[in-house]
Amino acid sequence: MNIGYGATGSSPALAERIGYFRPGIDRSLMNRDALYTTGVARVRELGEGYAPPSVPTFTLAGGDILERMGAFMDAGVERGDFTPHNRRVAMAVGGVICAADGVAREASEEELYERERTAFVALARTGETRTLIASLLGVRPRDDS
Repeated sequence: MNIGYGATGSSPALAERIGYFRPGIDRSLMNRDALYTTGVARVRELGEGYAPPSVPTFTLAGGDILERMGAFMDAGVERGDFTPHNRRVAMAVGGVICAADGVAREASEEELYERERTAFVALARTGETRTLIASLLGVRPRDDS
């Protein structure tokens, strides 16, 4: 839901509630004028004894999440809350983070990047996506059909 609705953490407290800020690990800073000097000092602290992180793995969600997501989006389209293209985009995002067969499994960072690239390219080929991107950029969409 955070991804689908584009949830942002506008404060450390909100970011913590939605899982974007980790107390005891992440830091908040109220004074924007101190961002650079604080950041440089933090990098220097972290540089002492630095070891690169281990290669991350991720768990693709399993179960009936994609089916429930599809039903949620279908109901939203039917009510007029979403457009059919909103549903297409949501399901593409779901396809990146969920296992297609419903069985949760580990995935490498590289696999997630590939899944994301595939979804993005498929969406970028739709007229609706091109129109949306063009409107965000303030230009007219090209008709490459």
